Amino acid sequence: MLSVPTVYHEPKGTGFCWKRWRTAALAVQPNHGAFPEILSATGGGVLFEPHSPGALADALHGLLENPDLRAQLGKNGKSAVHRDFSNLSMAMETLNVYQQYLGMSVADAARVRTKNRLRRTNNAVSQTSG
Repeated sequence: MLSVPTVYHEPKGTGFCWKRWRTAALAVQPNHGAFPEILSATGGGVLFEPHSPGALADALHGLLENPDLRAQLGKNGKSAVHRDFSNLSMAMETLNVYQQYLGMSVADAARVRTKNRLRRTNNAVSQTSG
């Protein structure tokens, strides 16, 4: 179980949550900043009212009393990180965005890349022999 009860609105999604989810640890985070979004996307933890030590204590106590819920939340986080936030899935999502806006398939992009490499090679050869 991980809790980093920040008092500021963490904007980045915090690497410490992502790293711990890889090991099936659940997160108990304040309901502000990026935490609501990342916990909603992963299902890997619970939120508590920010700036409230009592709310944090209640959330932790509730999880300590419920091992099945702890296991399920940890499993949810781990599955989401490996399925939706792996290097491969992030690369594929980035590629999809490029394809959407550039209007070309992976095969088209590979042909353009090969064509450009050949053009550069031919230019380099002609400059050295001319």
